Amino acid sequence: MARRAHLYRSLYGLSRNPFPEHAIATTTDGGQPFYEGLHPGIAATMARAFVGLDNRQRGVAFLWALGDGEDARGYGKTRHLVWFANFVNGDFGQSVANLIGVPHKQSGMFALYSTFSTVDGLTLSGLLFDAVRDAVETRLGQLISIRDAAAGQGDTGDQIYGRAAKLLQDAGEPWSFELLWRLCHQSPQEWRSYLSYSFGQWHKVRVGRELFRSLVAYLRALGIERVILLVDQVEDFANWRTSSYKLKRDFSRLAYLCTDDGLLRKQITFVLTMHPNAARILSWYWPDELLGPVSASESQGNVVLLRNMRMPQFLEMVHAYLASARLVPIADPLHPFTPEALRYVCEREKGRPGYCLSSLHRLLEIAIDESVELIDRDRAAELLR
Repeated sequence: MARRAHLYRSLYGLSRNPFPEHAIATTTDGGQPFYEGLHPGIAATMARAFVGLDNRQRGVAFLWALGDGEDARGYGKTRHLVWFANFVNGDFGQSVANLIGVPHKQSGMFALYSTFSTVDGLTLSGLLFDAVRDAVETRLGQLISIRDAAAGQGDTGDQIYGRAAKLLQDAGEPWSFELLWRLCHQSPQEWRSYLSYSFGQWHKVRVGRELFRSLVAYLRALGIERVILLVDQVEDFANWRTSSYKLKRDFSRLAYLCTDDGLLRKQITFVLTMHPNAARILSWYWPDELLGPVSASESQGNVVLLRNMRMPQFLEMVHAYLASARLVPIADPLHPFTPEALRYVCEREKGRPGYCLSSLHRLLEIAIDESVELIDRDRAAELLR
């Protein structure tokens, strides 16, 4: 390990390999920089599509990947969702509100992230259970911050519980008394222990919605008026391996949550990742009349598109990644790559950001093992073979 670090310093002037190893990002890739310049203005585009210019509640929105192939993987959907969740929760929607011109006092927001790739049994209820777990694990710091702010205003646990319980009772929907009580009266460590050890797969697929309603009511009692649930890897659910019964049932349930649920329809937006193959399967079961079409057209207003990179975008992104690990500034910001080598990688991976970056990771790893000081097109082609 020390030898590799020394080679990165001596050969390339880098503290480490700055590129992600895998084309498909994960939520644990916190050390990797998010390069907003890949899609200029993407923050405002996502804010308008996911929140709306008029601040009226959207039921669903879509983050589409369009490019080479039906699966359209490696376009940055996961990385963009995780970044947007952090962007929202950084100041609980103030920056988002500023981007779309909505007064912040009307738009306290909180974002959650959940993915079908880790859901037990692949159900909507299981997905909602994981969203609750995301709140008390990944978003715990922000959740505590909101709670402490309410306590600073003089709110007690009993008062917060009373407000949330009234919202839930007025909505007339099933909810979890036990989770709400724990959120209002127990420590964060006990929240996490409760979710980690009290539920098996059988319970998750049956009580996920009740737990989720209690979390949303708790957030509302703390002053959060908008909850954005960012749903990743929808293709893991909307595919040929999932039974038609489950697809029809759960998308009908999603429509109910967005349009009829007495609590959630007023407060929640589901943002779903999408690509052509998933959309083709989903369209057989998607209730257009309730949720609108599953469209890749940005004219719908609730759609964000991620497309293939062009060379100028790729060169700027490589520069940004290398700069994040550069020990001292140098004359050639793309060193150790030549522009021709980068063009080869971009063409080879058909402009898919994730695959291009992971290829650069592999190139550097092989190159330092062979003490290659400069990676030109021919050497890149040789090494990647």
